[in-house]
Amino acid sequence: MSKCSLSSSKKTNRMRNFHFRYQELCRSKNYAPIPEVTMKSPSLLDFFGDRIHIEDWLLIIKSLVYDQSLQNITLKLRKNPGHVLENLNTIKKARMLKKQPVIWTRFIFCNLINAVSNNIEHNQNLTILKLEGLPIDYEYLMLIAKAVSKNENLQILSFNRSSINDQGCDIICNAVKYRRNIEFLSMSQCQLTGSSGNHIANMIRLQKIYRYSDSWQNALRYNNVDPESIPGLRSIIISQNNIGDNGIEAITEILKDDAFIKEIDVSECGLTDAGAKFIIDCLKLNKTLTEFRIKRNNEISKALLQTIYAQLENLYEKIKYYERKLSEDPQPPEGYTLIKTDELESIIKERDEYKNKAISKLNSRKVFYLKKMRKALSETKYKETLRFPKTSNNSHSHHILESHKIKRTPPLYNNLVGGGIEKSMGDTVQTPVSYQKNQLSKQSEEQNLFKIFNDMSGGDNNDNNYNHQQSKNAPPFSGIDEAKSVKMKRPN
Repeated sequence: MSKCSLSSSKKTNRMRNFHFRYQELCRSKNYAPIPEVTMKSPSLLDFFGDRIHIEDWLLIIKSLVYDQSLQNITLKLRKNPGHVLENLNTIKKARMLKKQPVIWTRFIFCNLINAVSNNIEHNQNLTILKLEGLPIDYEYLMLIAKAVSKNENLQILSFNRSSINDQGCDIICNAVKYRRNIEFLSMSQCQLTGSSGNHIANMIRLQKIYRYSDSWQNALRYNNVDPESIPGLRSIIISQNNIGDNGIEAITEILKDDAFIKEIDVSECGLTDAGAKFIIDCLKLNKTLTEFRIKRNNEISKALLQTIYAQLENLYEKIKYYERKLSEDPQPPEGYTLIKTDELESIIKERDEYKNKAISKLNSRKVFYLKKMRKALSETKYKETLRFPKTSNNSHSHHILESHKIKRTPPLYNNLVGGGIEKSMGDTVQTPVSYQKNQLSKQSEEQNLFKIFNDMSGGDNNDNNYNHQQSKNAPPFSGIDEAKSVKMKRPN
């Protein structure tokens, strides 16, 4: 990469830094930077905009559009006008405003909201956004809510003293209920009424559904689930609004079975004893709320205030007790020892390695013995053969042949030939089934043998002629008994 490309990349990174770009623009315009803007932390932008001139606002807006370094943006006005001066929508008309803050004009305020929304959407380092005392109505809240729904790292969102009304509260709640990263939401002194309580209750309900689904999945994986590990809203501040008993009823009804919200502030919200009873019923069932501020609600009786404070103190003491118990080192029962997770993983790893080694060793020994057995069988060259002793008694050999169903060359044929092929013929073992099938073929072979014998002996000699007449029902030629009765003559 060339030096020019490196220098250009560094320049672009610097131009994405708010303070660096703001000082560069001030130097180019020959303006002195505002100390309230520049004397803060490099990642912080926190100032009041009542006394800033139009030229300074233009430089701040240009620096804020492309910024990606700020982590905290806090824009405040000491006095909220309630609405923007819509007629002053150009730079010339905005410069004509002398005795009032120029941020009240539509030209400056619209450009500022566009710059802030663009920063919220593209600056993933931003974690805190506070727009306090600004005349934000429906049009501008839509831009901010759309940007908030795309930021995944924003954690704190505050609109204190901004005139957002019930319609703006609905827009903000619809944007926050889908963002699991926002933990703190403050809408104090925002001209809210009882209908805003329903919007807040719907926001808590939807987040509760997502949280319980996450906790159920984690319970299947890790058994025990810590509610603190589930992201989402923890604190809701709606003080100094005319919420009334109707609004607090909707909120407390949702909080009865909620296990994630820790703090609710409804100070100076026009609550009465009816609203205090809703809070008491909620605290009887909810075990996770640590703070439920109800200060400056003058229509609530002291007895009900004391009961609410007592329940909150008991809950606070119980929570601290369980936290202390969890922080202490648990003592295992007798015969057991505590093992850290890292040590347990190493022990399981060693066990698996030993198991694999033992299995591989057994398999190798098994293969070795199988090879040894095969080698022994191949060396012996085992064959199933039947060997019969040579005896002079033909009846004994005939008995052996019949008992084992062996087809053997008849002795008569061997004597005729001279016994020269007796060893070369060999013995063939037959099963009983094949023996029965070959009965007829044996009879024809016997007849052919006797014809050869008669031709060799002369054929006309009645004394030496053996008239062999065998019926079809006669037993087959055995090859031994018939040979005894034949008087054989060897031809000359």
